[in-house]
Amino acid sequence: MLPGYDFISSAPKARDGDQRDNNPADEGDWFDNWDCGGYPDPRREKKFSTWHGSHVAGTIAAVTNNGVGVAGVAYGAKVIPVRVLGKCGGYDSDITDGMYWSAGGHIDGVPDNQNPAQVINMSLGGDGGCSQSSQRIIDKTTNLGALIVIAAGNENQDASRTWPSSCNNVLSVGATTPKGKRAPFSNY
Repeated sequence: MLPGYDFISSAPKARDGDQRDNNPADEGDWFDNWDCGGYPDPRREKKFSTWHGSHVAGTIAAVTNNGVGVAGVAYGAKVIPVRVLGKCGGYDSDITDGMYWSAGGHIDGVPDNQNPAQVINMSLGGDGGCSQSSQRIIDKTTNLGALIVIAAGNENQDASRTWPSSCNNVLSVGATTPKGKRAPFSNY
């Protein structure tokens, strides 16, 4: 694993006592039913942390031929942990800053990444199309030579309705069944 960065600019969302820093340790994205709206909401269930992006990156880069777990498709790849989401989500600007920095782009106030990524995994998404500002950062990131791989989403809908998989110059990846068909929940 290579040195990473915590791009969460909101201390409450970061949950680690500070804002952006060079410690990408993930405190988790869990929350209680009253945390995200500022008041108790019995309809909103408590959510436990998933560490989903870390899990996917670990699966991709997993050591192979050792009789343990899975074989990664890019075994031997170096993982750069970049934290962009925390409690109750995060901000698009933190996500795009983390993406651009990962590829070697300069972000004011942040030490430059000495190990630019060739492939950026973004296991995240939300509602909406691609904004001009997001597309601009994606274009700048891909111009640095990085391939941006983004989760298509799990709502069984056209991925053009979700961000950032709806942006140009990204590889949107959906889920499949064990038989290689599109999973019924996967966006397409």
